[in-house]
Amino acid sequence: MSTLPQQFENAVASNEAAEQLARELQPLVRQAGALLPQAVQDALRGEWLGHPLHPALVHLPLGGWIAAAALDAWPGGDEDTEKAADLALLLATLGALPTLAAGWTEWAELQRQPRRTGVIHGLMEETAFFLNVTSLLARRKGKRRLGKLLSGAGLGLARAGCWAVNWCTGTAWASRRPGVRWFRRTSEKGDQKNEDPGRAHSSGHRSSLG
Repeated sequence: MSTLPQQFENAVASNEAAEQLARELQPLVRQAGALLPQAVQDALRGEWLGHPLHPALVHLPLGGWIAAAALDAWPGGDEDTEKAADLALLLATLGALPTLAAGWTEWAELQRQPRRTGVIHGLMEETAFFLNVTSLLARRKGKRRLGKLLSGAGLGLARAGCWAVNWCTGTAWASRRPGVRWFRRTSEKGDQKNEDPGRAHSSGHRSSLG
């Protein structure tokens, strides 16, 4: 019996609108990535880590947003509690920047179903990021109630994006990567199944956005 995340992915897999969106967006993401030095691209992919960087980074924004939500909901919270919540929200939102960059760098190399599910996941996380940015601005203007609502919505969307697409673990992410050097060493057979023939790499070639 399939789980809800699997059902979601299966629905996206057969969605032509998601495919069209991914097909149009991916060249733009590749072009943006190509502006970065190769060393930065490799770092965002986690070449130095031997593991995709995005799943490792995702805990920073999610953890901070969860902490901010807990402090916002703290019974009898005072000015110090509010400051702590705002600081947690700020640090988490700043931490989302490299997390998103790493995620889109990975996604730029994907094909077929992983590309479709990835674009939905990425856009949900982008929206969550901007909701939290807006929350910070509202809090700065003294509109704390609005700020709490915005950050709460952002946290909910971020969690839904990770849960629905099941991309918050390195294993789930790695299973979708198309022929990257370190993944080939650990799971060559699975890599060959996921690799797009049109973007096949030789065993010693390093993938890039270019």
